[in-house]
Amino acid sequence: MRERAEHAEPAAVCDVELGKVSVVCHGWRGGSLYVDVEPVTDMTGWTEFRIVGVQPRMWWITGHPDVTTDAHGDCVVVRLPIASAALEFTPASY
Repeated sequence: MRERAEHAEPAAVCDVELGKVSVVCHGWRGGSLYVDVEPVTDMTGWTEFRIVGVQPRMWWITGHPDVTTDAHGDCVVVRLPIASAALEFTPASY
């Protein structure tokens, strides 16, 4: 029950670089947040977006080897190469 209380508010994805990728946030399942990223261009390089409404400062991330995150207050900035990715964010601890 504690898990449900921690994630009572839905996480939201914002500041997506729409000319580069589309991002769909599928919400919390089993303590992890699921987000799909799909390129919408043949462009190469990097993209980033924010996930708001989340608190953990550290995350275990699966789905792409080059994803990085940077926590800022009530959001997490996610940076990754422009590529298809089914990302799973699981809160971690120090």
